Amino acid sequence: RQAFLHPEVSIFVESAVHFMAETIALLKHPHQEVWITNPKSGCTMEAQAKEDMVSPVCEDLLERYGDDLLMVCYMNTSGRLKAIAGKTGGAVCTSSNASVIMQWARAQKKKIFFVPDRHLGENSAKSIGMSRDSMFIWPAGFQGSQLHIAGMSEKEREALDRSELILWGSFCGVHTIFQPRHVTYWQNQGYRVLVHPECTNEVVSMSDGAGSTNYLWEQVMTAPRGSLADIRDANLSSVGCGCATMSRNDPPHLVAILDLLRQGKAPQINRVLSGDIVHETTGICERLDIHSRDEITKYARLALEKMIELTEASHGISV
Repeated sequence: RQAFLHPEVSIFVESAVHFMAETIALLKHPHQEVWITNPKSGCTMEAQAKEDMVSPVCEDLLERYGDDLLMVCYMNTSGRLKAIAGKTGGAVCTSSNASVIMQWARAQKKKIFFVPDRHLGENSAKSIGMSRDSMFIWPAGFQGSQLHIAGMSEKEREALDRSELILWGSFCGVHTIFQPRHVTYWQNQGYRVLVHPECTNEVVSMSDGAGSTNYLWEQVMTAPRGSLADIRDANLSSVGCGCATMSRNDPPHLVAILDLLRQGKAPQINRVLSGDIVHETTGICERLDIHSRDEITKYARLALEKMIELTEASHGISV
């Protein structure tokens, strides 16, 4: 969004996961460039929702439901999946606006396919009044890509047809470490427990509050003076569970890419274009031809712009 609002800036360097850098590439102006500090920085949730896993399922669902299917993509997806959402008239969402987007999607009176985080999808759906009985969990990863509606049992097909929301079954490898027993333990110690909506619904329901990273930060920053004095340097589950792929971004990688850009020697593997797919282990980049890239950009932007429109409207901001 900042890239679009600041055409005077020619180069953006993203020190975060690849799908975030690609989102800048999707929204930027043609003359702007996007670079990433470490192209192998990915996401365990997104790794279970690659294009070759989700696309066959989308085709299967579209064949059965046609225009009655609407896809909502979490930000933690490739541009190729965001483009599929755009083609169905859907939208992208973040953890901050997931409930807003889900409310809008539900108002379209269509079957919603939420990709990829099943827990964020369930939590945001329940926050607007959807029942768990109206949701269908589709397996994640290659297992999900091998599941076909024609091969389902009659009972499964009936549940799928009856569902209001289809949840792609992938999840965050960090947030799902947190268990109900952790919430109970810290509450019994006198602590207020706040969690992220990528946690399971059981954890979210038991906690004292749930919301995006921005929500959690604001809760800490606006807490009464002295109320945080005894908080220990520990996460809720009291075990080390940092994101191994996200943490591939670090100060040395940032310094290196900035210096290489200064010298005009930045490697093309660090350049991010819409539609790029980077293998988190090998670093091999699959780059589309310009025509395919333009098509990805066109439809993914529709889904991203719908998100921006709905979010700004929910905050009373003139679009």
